[in-house]
Amino acid sequence: MSDRYRARAMAPSGWVTRWDLALLPLVIAVFFVLAWAGSHTPAGNYAGANPTLSLDPALLPIYALKTTLRMACALALSFAFTLLVGTWAAKSPRAEKILIPLLDIGQSVPILGFLPFALIWALKFIDDPILSADFAAVIAIFTSQVWNMVFS
Repeated sequence: MSDRYRARAMAPSGWVTRWDLALLPLVIAVFFVLAWAGSHTPAGNYAGANPTLSLDPALLPIYALKTTLRMACALALSFAFTLLVGTWAAKSPRAEKILIPLLDIGQSVPILGFLPFALIWALKFIDDPILSADFAAVIAIFTSQVWNMVFS
């Protein structure tokens, strides 16, 4: 082992590096933007109300941020599902015999095949039509991501 690598290995490692300090404001800003977008989602509509949608170009960044928030929620759900079901199927031979065929069947259904059922279910249990549509969109994004993640 050369002296250069030995010196680096023996150097005391600190809790915080300069890269951590450089990226900390960016991480905090991302959390604040996501919290702000979540707090500005419409609420208080009743089933049957016609929610208004503005076509003002100034609102496009807000709409893009809300779409990004939906995608992040779906990615988090996909990741949690993958960790739960994937590790269960990998560690238990009995669970593997049941879960892998079920996951194959779920993968064979087109993504838009889940959407009507998700939307009907969301409208039945969630009174807000906008929140119901957002939930159905998250389910559609979830089903497009989860199969590749679980089988990997």
